[in-house]
Amino acid sequence: MIKIDKGREPAEWTEQRNTPGITYETARKDALRQALLEEQGGLCGYCMRRVSFVPGEVTNTRIEHLKPRTLSLAQGKPEETLAYSNMILCCNGDIDGSKNFHCDVSKDETEIHFKPFNAAAIATISYSSGDGSIKSSNAVYDKDLNEVLNLNHPRLKANRRAVLIGLATEMGKNTWSKSEIQHKLTYYSSRTSGGQLHVYCGVVIWYLSKKLRQFV
Repeated sequence: MIKIDKGREPAEWTEQRNTPGITYETARKDALRQALLEEQGGLCGYCMRRVSFVPGEVTNTRIEHLKPRTLSLAQGKPEETLAYSNMILCCNGDIDGSKNFHCDVSKDETEIHFKPFNAAAIATISYSSGDGSIKSSNAVYDKDLNEVLNLNHPRLKANRRAVLIGLATEMGKNTWSKSEIQHKLTYYSSRTSGGQLHVYCGVVIWYLSKKLRQFV
C-alpha cells in the first residue's frame, strides 16, 4: 500500500461537476480516469497492481468512491458522488477469473475507515516476508484490509512474497551498506521517466525502511 497524494481535479471534471443536473452516472469519465491514473503512478490504489487506461479501449480500471455513492445519496449529498477528493482508481478486482474478488469490487458499497491519503494509516501497515500477507497494527484498519478489501487474496499474497524474496535474494548476494539501501529506497519511491510507480513498490519501501532502521 502506498500513500496517494491527491492533486487538483482535471478542468474537464470541474466543468462537468458544475453542470446543472449532472450525475456521476451521466458524466463523461475519460479525463477523470486519466487524472487518477497519473496521480497514482499507474497502480491500483489498494493492491498496487499495474492498471492502464487508453481512451476508447477496454480498461482494467474502476473508479472507486471511498465513501460509497449509495451512502452519499441516502444522506442527501449527491455532490459527494462527484467529489474528486473521494475518488481513487482501482484494478478490476479479479486476478484469475475465480470470482474471489478484492479491492473495490470486494468492498462494494461498504464504507471503510482506512484511507490511502492518510500517512498515519499507511504507517500502520506491514508485510510478512514468509507468505506476503499484509496487515495493519490498527485492528479497525486491519479488518478493512483483510475482510472488506480482501487484500490477502492468495494471488496478491503470492505476488508480494515474490517481490520480497527477489529483493532479499538480491541483498543476500552482497551485504548492502546504509547508503546502498537508501539508494534503492529512493529508486523504489520514485517514478519512472514515464511517471509510473513500480508495481508493489509499497512492499519494497516497507522492507527497505525496516532495514535502514537497523543502522540507527
